[in-house]
Amino acid sequence: MRVILAGFEGEDNSSKRLLDCVNAGDQKIYLKNDKMICVKQIIDVMEPGDRILAFGQKPGLKNAISVELQARAGEDILTTRFPVAQIERLCAGTCRVKLSEHAGTSYCNHLYYHVMREIKERQIDVEIVFLHIPMLKNIGEFGRLAETVNGLTKGLTEDLRRPCYGLGQANQSGASSIRGVLQGGQWCGQSSLWQENT
Repeated sequence: MRVILAGFEGEDNSSKRLLDCVNAGDQKIYLKNDKMICVKQIIDVMEPGDRILAFGQKPGLKNAISVELQARAGEDILTTRFPVAQIERLCAGTCRVKLSEHAGTSYCNHLYYHVMREIKERQIDVEIVFLHIPMLKNIGEFGRLAETVNGLTKGLTEDLRRPCYGLGQANQSGASSIRGVLQGGQWCGQSSLWQENT
């Protein structure tokens, strides 16, 4: 059982910088900026029991991490089985978490959809969630963002290795039931990552 982190290459890409700074997790994947290759990079390494945190940057996002609940290809929509409430709990007190149903129209959505489709078709016990972070110019304190993701990754790793942990239990009822669940849990014990609500 592993926690894998993935982010796109590029010195001006905040997800690449984030992976450089995070020291938690079992494996890092620096994704090529190629729609077919980046999907293959994840599919080739995933094993039953893995939990994958994929990161990308989102224009217009400020002072928050955006948890993408679904990805789409045409009319087909796939929803993550990742326990999103756990992300909210582990990030509580360190940063604002937004829930989103639009993973974009390019690389991020493409990667997310095709990895989830592979997981579904193979019926493999792997969970993936796509997390958008702001672009570099919209991140006030990058070190605190890295601390938050370190804490999130460590928390997920510890939960995975608890004997009674069951994958996918926290996210079976859909996005509408996720808001407000498991609020107030403190992980990093830091002051708020971003004070503004913009």
